[in-house]
Amino acid sequence: MIVSLEGILREQSPLYCILDVQGVGYGVHIPLTVNEKLPPIGQNVQLHTHPVYRADAQDLYGFLEREDRQLFQLLIQKVSGIGPRLGIAILSRLERQALRQAIAQRNTRALSQIPGIGKKTAERIIVELSDAMQKLEPSLAPPSGVSSSSVRDAIEALVTLGYKMPDAEKVILKTSQLLGEQASTELLLRHALRNGTQ
Repeated sequence: MIVSLEGILREQSPLYCILDVQGVGYGVHIPLTVNEKLPPIGQNVQLHTHPVYRADAQDLYGFLEREDRQLFQLLIQKVSGIGPRLGIAILSRLERQALRQAIAQRNTRALSQIPGIGKKTAERIIVELSDAMQKLEPSLAPPSGVSSSSVRDAIEALVTLGYKMPDAEKVILKTSQLLGEQASTELLLRHALRNGTQ
């Protein structure tokens, strides 16, 4: 699975870019909010990516921040009726903080103004993501001395394995408290899978 790319920006359009990674060109779908922050053509950039494999295509979706990728994953994995393209449309219209605010305030109007999102879909987004959004960024703080990257990577790994975000956060945070500050991502995962997810 390709979870990040770092290379030279070769081409750029509003919703798509091409990165040259050691001579290999990767096409990546991006939201407008990412496009606006990309460096000039020819400069280096890193994107956190989410791959989507289908019988007829293999697509990559990219984000400058890991938290934005997590939010994209929540949208397409937890809310019925939202696929990758619609997820990109949502994050093109609303940056992460604006989306968090719309969900927290139950602002269906702000969400339903996004092309492809009707009132019922906006309501589903609010219902399905309210709890997860509250936990998304606080969960990235380092608990009990464990580095934030170890905790974050372990949570992402469990989500990739099919666990729901709240469950993954709960078990990794609990595991990190047990193992202490020396725990690596691999150790957190092994212990969580052996004990915490049962």
